Amino acid sequence: ALADLLLVSGVATATTLAWHRVSPPAAR
Repeated sequence: ALADLLLVSGVATATTLAWHRVSPPAAR
């Protein structure tokens, strides 16, 4: 359960960073 939570959190963070890197203006 804890591992799943960390995995999901890591994926969400990576996705957010990638999205901001691709289109910063669209993130607002």
